[in-house]
Amino acid sequence: MFRNPFYLLWLAIAFAAVWILIRLGNSKREKISAQFGNLSTLARLLKPETSRRRNIKSLLQLGVIVLLFLALAGPQWGIELSSSKSSSQVVLLAVDTSLSMLTEDVSPSRLEKARNELDLIVSGLKEEGTPARIGVIVFSGQATLACPLTTDLSAVSDVLSDIHADMLPTPGTAMGNAINLATQTLSPYAGNKNLILLSDGGDHGTHPGEAAQEAAAHGIRVFTLGFGTTEGGPIPIKDASGNLIRYQKNKSGTTVITHLRPEILQKIASKSGGNYWQASATQDEISDLLKEIAQGPKSKGIEETAHVYKNHFLIPLSLAFLLLLIEFLIPEKRGALEEISKSGKNFIKKTRPVKKETALLIFFTLLQISLLGSIAKAGMESDLRQGNNLYGAKQYAASLNAYISAIKASPNNPKPIFNAGDAFYRLGKYGSASKAFTHAMKVQGAPQVLKSAAYYNIGNSAFQKSQYAEAAAAYRNSLILNPNSPEAAHNLAVALHYLKHPPPKKKNQKKNNPKNKKGGGGNPPPPPPRPSSSQQNQKQQQSSQSQNQLSKDDLRRVLSSVTDKKPNTNQQLQKGSPSKAPDGEDW
Repeated sequence: MFRNPFYLLWLAIAFAAVWILIRLGNSKREKISAQFGNLSTLARLLKPETSRRRNIKSLLQLGVIVLLFLALAGPQWGIELSSSKSSSQVVLLAVDTSLSMLTEDVSPSRLEKARNELDLIVSGLKEEGTPARIGVIVFSGQATLACPLTTDLSAVSDVLSDIHADMLPTPGTAMGNAINLATQTLSPYAGNKNLILLSDGGDHGTHPGEAAQEAAAHGIRVFTLGFGTTEGGPIPIKDASGNLIRYQKNKSGTTVITHLRPEILQKIASKSGGNYWQASATQDEISDLLKEIAQGPKSKGIEETAHVYKNHFLIPLSLAFLLLLIEFLIPEKRGALEEISKSGKNFIKKTRPVKKETALLIFFTLLQISLLGSIAKAGMESDLRQGNNLYGAKQYAASLNAYISAIKASPNNPKPIFNAGDAFYRLGKYGSASKAFTHAMKVQGAPQVLKSAAYYNIGNSAFQKSQYAEAAAAYRNSLILNPNSPEAAHNLAVALHYLKHPPPKKKNQKKNNPKNKKGGGGNPPPPPPRPSSSQQNQKQQQSSQSQNQLSKDDLRRVLSSVTDKKPNTNQQLQKGSPSKAPDGEDW
């Protein structure tokens, strides 16, 4: 039998076409020969084996065509067992898109915060050794599978980027329905099955606790991430331009205040063997979440066996190659091979001096190409060292020019780009510095150490512009790539403190710069990307007890919240239970 029998039809067409071409060629040859004389007379002058050899070559060509199309048709016979394995780690992301996720009690909003954490989750799963199948569920008053389970993480990221509040037609919040849908989706799979639920904990009578128990019965662990604060806030309704129109009201006309309900999310996690975290500014909970998923039950995944026919297309393909080689070696007349060999020897004798010159030319051309590459690399290293020396001498403008020359010599090397960002920073061009650090991170093959340092320096640049939210986000990303960086942890604490307690804007007032950090991406190592000198830091420490400065007690308290990586599933729940959601709630 054949895997693609349709090619047999094309075989008949191709065979007929080649046969017609051969016949036309013979006819054309006879017409040309007739112009030189009588064909019978010419036949006596030609050697008899010429026509026979020509016919053999034509038959071999037809045989090659037949065998090639037989190979394309895919001959199969015999049966063998085939086994396949699916990924043992499957993860579903369930995202709450109800109106309550628009509440801005966390910056910039609960939903935007959830989307930021989703990006980190997908990036973290991408770095795991075992490829994971990831899917996306969105829910409000109903739940739907926005992205089926797939290993194409770019497709997952595209779906997550399109998530917005109230994207489903049914208003409200139905966490139980989302968990039930996840159970139906994950049940056929074996191994490490996980559901990550991102919500503020609101639910309108869909019994998420019972749904979590059902998920646990199918071997599914539910991890919950809570967004918002227990104090809560109103739900802003905005137009397409982002302008506030009004705040969401209930049926009685009262402004709705939604709160984070950690007890509901914690109950879901505990009943399914998962864990609960409240989303934090540092996003440390993501690393803990990824660790728990990686430590899940080990399995080889779903293994399937099937009886399939053995493919034997290589047999006709090999025969076709053999016939083609034979056809090529058969001359149309006897002694042709000897004539070709003799002609080749004469050609070599005539062109031997030229060939020596040609070989030398080729050799020196290749040598020149390799030398140009080495010279370009050496030039880049020279410019980089010169830039580092100038930077160390505090000649930042001159060092920047040297780094730019190094970038031109090696545009795909992240080191001079990173160092150019350092020089921009020293010159007070913080926007250009951030762009340079960002570009250095995006260079293919940039090491993780350089990426962590780049995020750190982007945070320093944002801090200098009093953009404390952007600075905190950059320091947080630096800590994710390098959790053992005390400088990034310190600067993150400073940025978070200033985000809550901005310093008053006074003339001639020195900024409280973040803590310095050593490091860099150059080779030799570039000058440390420091926002201030050590003497300035001493002055800052002496004045740290002044108003709106970060005291030691404040720093210790903020740092403890930054570095506390224990999930709060064991924390005491708030007393009392939330009141039952009234009918008609659409947020």
